[in-house]
Amino acid sequence: MNQKVRVEIDSDLSDLVPVFLARKRADARAIVAAVERAEFDSVAGFAHRLKGDGGSYGFDEISMMGAELESAAQSGDLATAERVARRILSYLDQIEVIYHSSQV
Repeated sequence: MNQKVRVEIDSDLSDLVPVFLARKRADARAIVAAVERAEFDSVAGFAHRLKGDGGSYGFDEISMMGAELESAAQSGDLATAERVARRILSYLDQIEVIYHSSQV
């Protein structure tokens, strides 16, 4: 059984986060497919966007995995790229977003 990964996000982003996560899930499926075809340029492009996008929405883990995947793609490390791509997909499937108020 998969355990949920709780991520706390500012409630100001509550309208944007579901769309963001849906796009990232679609990207993750595309990444897995690209890795299976060993299309490293495509994987590196997706990974670079993940690296930049994740932190913007409060998902630092996505940014870290994007950086790891980008490095694997750039060096042609298929085994690492496969492992990280599947980890990204799994992570996205396990996210439970907890919204909190940004008021102090």
